[in-house]
Amino acid sequence: MNYIFKLAEMNDIDKIFKIYQNVVFHLRKLNIDQWDEVYPTKEILRNDIEERSLFVVFDTLNNIPISSIVINGSQEPEYKSVNWANTKGKICVIHRFCVEPVFQRRGIGNKTLLSAEDYIMKKRYSSVRLDVFTENLSALNFYKRNGYVFRGQIVFRKGIFNCYEKIFDC
Repeated sequence: MNYIFKLAEMNDIDKIFKIYQNVVFHLRKLNIDQWDEVYPTKEILRNDIEERSLFVVFDTLNNIPISSIVINGSQEPEYKSVNWANTKGKICVIHRFCVEPVFQRRGIGNKTLLSAEDYIMKKRYSSVRLDVFTENLSALNFYKRNGYVFRGQIVFRKGIFNCYEKIFDC
């Protein structure tokens, strides 16, 4: 499969939002109530694109986005209660990472995360933080396999989320 990791463009918003809708449906089939019609919304994604923080992996053969990830410095207020290891460096956060369900289990998630980490290191961030819904065991295992270290838990409206951190030598 030919793919490219790139900043999302506004003309792709409908295709990108469809990925999230498909992921919500897929998660519901697995009895994981992580995302819904309240979050994430098309307006949130539109803001991510305007802020140049939404990235996609594009299948260049079919000209469609197949995964999406937000990389920025925006930390939820709940993050203040987490025992982060890196408290002084340049910190970024991953949000709203997903892979189109029909492309899952093909390594797209790994390719997306590696591309995101490459971007993060080039921007000289010293660490990345993220939170993962505790009922999404697949996502929890994914981040552990990729070197993310558990730092604590926080609560959002959907329940308990584990917080993870990965530190880079920049």
